[in-house]
Amino acid sequence: MTAIRYAPDWVVAILCAEVARRYVGDELPIEAFANKFAQVAQKHYDDCTGEKLSATAEDILRSIAEIEDVDINYVCEGFIHNMASFDANGATRKIKTLFSSAYKPAERETDVAQIVKMFRAYLFRLRNDPALKKPEGWSLDKVPDIAWLAPTITQEVTFMDAFGGTF
Repeated sequence: MTAIRYAPDWVVAILCAEVARRYVGDELPIEAFANKFAQVAQKHYDDCTGEKLSATAEDILRSIAEIEDVDINYVCEGFIHNMASFDANGATRKIKTLFSSAYKPAERETDVAQIVKMFRAYLFRLRNDPALKKPEGWSLDKVPDIAWLAPTITQEVTFMDAFGGTF
């Protein structure tokens, strides 16, 4: 029997924030982005389903909607930067070290509520501390050892992806 591979919270958080950001900026259903990202993520983790990514992204969008005059790109890009760059304790995230990897599967599934809580905490901290924003010129693909995650969130998404790529 093979153990279930649960995605680390920071990976799920990045995927969901980008689903939310791209959904608002493009004219495609949220499921298109969630399903497309899940196709790649599920090669690494069993719990990164399109349904989980879209449900979490919707909850992120509800959190943003509660606050007036919020630039979704500004907030989501900053959140992605912080998730990729820092761990839960605020220390610089090391994706790959001699004996470990931040991509190592988690012991238990990160639920939707946990990701939304992380996002809301970042959103409210950002309002009081603009230093938390994404630095000028930063992009996920510039993070050392980021592996498959950057190409996943920058890939082209089509309407067909909302249906799993087929009819």
